[in-house]
Amino acid sequence: MRTDASAPAPVFGIFVGGRGRRLGGVVKGALRVSSGATILERLVEVVQQGCSEASVVLVGEAPLTSALPRLSDSPAAPGPLGGLAALLHHARAHGRTAVALASDLPSVSPGLIRRVSREHPDAVLYAPRIDGVWQPLFARYAPAPLLPIVDEVLQGPRPRLLSVLDRAPTQEMLLDEDERRALTDWDEPTDLPPELRRQLPGRRPSRG
Repeated sequence: MRTDASAPAPVFGIFVGGRGRRLGGVVKGALRVSSGATILERLVEVVQQGCSEASVVLVGEAPLTSALPRLSDSPAAPGPLGGLAALLHHARAHGRTAVALASDLPSVSPGLIRRVSREHPDAVLYAPRIDGVWQPLFARYAPAPLLPIVDEVLQGPRPRLLSVLDRAPTQEMLLDEDERRALTDWDEPTDLPPELRRQLPGRRPSRG
């Protein structure tokens, strides 16, 4: 497997725009893990451990307290696709690739960050699949060849983030079972571990 430690580190964009409607409208990145840190704080720390030279920005308008720079979604398409367009323009201006990360990844490891940063440096788009579905918010993007594809999708009848991966020459990042579990998203309260579930609106802490 080819890696290139000499290539400039990517810009990591953590997508914080969405709220978990099935989770009571909570901002997922603001939930706190067992260490007391928010998921967002832990994710930033893991990025720094896995790729110490990386820069990190937030993508989206969710009300999260953070000193990190923030990119607004492209006016042409609010939401993840507009966020990707903004991130790719930012990364191209700095001569770097871009890694898009969801803000609800409480179990992602430094090793996974290292892999998505460095493996297959010539890939136009490098992303894993889980149950046959591409994971666009744990993926590395090369801005120059991908921005025209993003523009095409934005102008099409169904501007969806996954359409970019369907049109681009996407190289698959193979995962073992532990890595797959670490990247599995959660949308329902029952998907969350107990310490996160108790933080949802309307949930009472259990009495010990």
